[in-house]
Amino acid sequence: MIFNPKGFIPLVAEHKDEIVSDVIDIAAPHFSISEWLGIKSKIAEIADNLHQQALSTPDTTDDKIDFTKFLYDHVNAAPLTHYAPEWFKEIILYTVALVNTSTHSAIQWGFKSVYQFVCDVVLMTPDWLFEGSWFSDAIIKFTTVNVSLVTILTMIQGIKCIFNRKHTSMKNILKRFPIALSVSAATPLLFTQGIKWLNKLTHFITGLAGGEIASKDVVSIFSTSIMFDFLNVLLMIIFLILVIVQFFPLITFHGRRWFNILIQGIVTPFSMSCYVFDDTRHYFDTWLVSLKDTCKKQLIYAVFVSLLGIVLFATPNPTTATGVISKMILAIGGIHTLAHPPSVLTQLAGTDRGSGMLESVKDMNSKRIAVWNKAKKMKIKSENVAIKSAGILGNVWRWMNKS
Repeated sequence: MIFNPKGFIPLVAEHKDEIVSDVIDIAAPHFSISEWLGIKSKIAEIADNLHQQALSTPDTTDDKIDFTKFLYDHVNAAPLTHYAPEWFKEIILYTVALVNTSTHSAIQWGFKSVYQFVCDVVLMTPDWLFEGSWFSDAIIKFTTVNVSLVTILTMIQGIKCIFNRKHTSMKNILKRFPIALSVSAATPLLFTQGIKWLNKLTHFITGLAGGEIASKDVVSIFSTSIMFDFLNVLLMIIFLILVIVQFFPLITFHGRRWFNILIQGIVTPFSMSCYVFDDTRHYFDTWLVSLKDTCKKQLIYAVFVSLLGIVLFATPNPTTATGVISKMILAIGGIHTLAHPPSVLTQLAGTDRGSGMLESVKDMNSKRIAVWNKAKKMKIKSENVAIKSAGILGNVWRWMNKS
């Protein structure tokens, strides 16, 4: 053709209609822009993932959904893409699906990060609090003061014995004092090693749910959403905000638990001095119960967090709009329960109800009102006493003037 006497260009111009027709007939059945970009196969992959996730849900009606047809019908229903070419619809479909998937991945990553932070940081009591030299120095100083305090209290017990008052016998004092002194001296070691073993046990408990989270089959708390609109992004953002709002009371609660166990460690020498004498033994009992409750809280919460992780990450991932919203509500409820523990958990762990910032403010306000009411009552009593005293002084003054 190229060496035709008429020339190449005149020959192409003469047979242009046949050439174009042949090219279209060859290329049309096998080529489209979406196929060239690999979008068509990716849409099929998305539909297959949705189908596999639907099979894992308890609702059998989802198993019968043709997700490929569903996705295309969703795009065809939109006014802007109804009359568009098929390849354009596929590009729009994949772009919207990519945005939804990215949004979900970001939210799921945020929630998983919060969960892992709770397991790895918030639940674990930092052992470095008791490893510093300041803690050992403080215990040594308080133990020295403790010895002086026990000496003074022993003298008081001797005076009580002389006057036949209720007292602690010298035999019991000599028996208990070495124990109190030994525990006070070993406080830094006991608390450091005790916290390490407590953290190991907590890590073992939370690790029971770690397999579910690390499983390849369990990739998220939500599936790829089929809500291809602005509502999807809005719901995900609202969910993340609610999780963060519920996360702050949880941090303050466990921060207070850290502070409590630190204070309990510092006052150990004084608590052990109370152990020596019968009339101060109740202070030691209160300290011991408080210390056990503080440690028990960590273990009870570890069990609770593990159950929460199994429920959120091991339950089937919903693919419907109502399913996604339902699981969001479940996740928010779990975080809220961690920050505001139920009555069963508070009874087991000895946890006070004021675990959140709002409860702390309410507690402070109630104490302020109680102090104010007490001050008002004292003011009224003092006024009555002043009036009666003035009346008595007036009568005395009048009696003296008469005489």
